[in-house]
Amino acid sequence: MEGFEIFIYICLVTAIAFFIVAMLLKRKKNDQFIGTIFLSFLLISVTIVIISFFIGGWSGMGIGLMGLSIFIGTIIGIVLTSLLQLFKIT
Repeated sequence: MEGFEIFIYICLVTAIAFFIVAMLLKRKKNDQFIGTIFLSFLLISVTIVIISFFIGGWSGMGIGLMGLSIFIGTIIGIVLTSLLQLFKIT
């Protein structure tokens, strides 16, 4: 299973990027844009997965896994942001 760590890295980078952007927006009191960013990340990941069905073959499967990694990273990022907001850490 060598080579699949790239999908974990994509997931982690997406989660960290979403988390950092959400924290920066909270500090500047622009909380209304967090939902917009969340929806845009989700739409991007779903679009990538849908495009992968039209490509087909191993390339399509790889692109689909990238879209799935972005989707999972977005969910992890929103959960972390929600947990920090729940416990009022930031």
